Amino acid sequence: MPTHSQRPFDPASNTRVSLAIWVLLAVCLIRTIGGYAGNLLQLKKELHSTPGATHEIHYLRGVVPVITDPTAYYARFVPIRALLPPTGMVGYVSDLPPVRDLDQDIYQSSLVLAQNALSPLKVRTDKRCEWVVGNFDRPDGARSVKEPSLELVKDAGNGVVLFRRKRS
Repeated sequence: MPTHSQRPFDPASNTRVSLAIWVLLAVCLIRTIGGYAGNLLQLKKELHSTPGATHEIHYLRGVVPVITDPTAYYARFVPIRALLPPTGMVGYVSDLPPVRDLDQDIYQSSLVLAQNALSPLKVRTDKRCEWVVGNFDRPDGARSVKEPSLELVKDAGNGVVLFRRKRS
């Protein structure tokens, strides 16, 4: 018959170990909930600052835009939509690089919103189209387009710019 010292360790039978594990789990849970609560409070404060604007929420890994009102976001494109053909294809440029990691999510979100705003036009990430729409986060974003064959047609403000390929 095995004695008490020969039994394998069983944390479930040891009250102190079980209590320590539960305390550790509770502390982890409280810290996680506290982190989410802090992010939610920051989100609430930013969402009430400027309706319809692109807001940023800062996380450890970077910045994520939050669109509070897609209708207001789409309205940014109205001034250039009247200058574009009713159907066809337009190019798309942005000051956000289409790279991996968090920036790609931001770039993809901006691209999809621009595609929705310009529908039924097809929007592709190509500067070789006759018309190219610029969607910039920075006020001087249009200066980041280093394409000599494109001329500025209209700066609609709020980061939306329309370019047209120069005719030879």
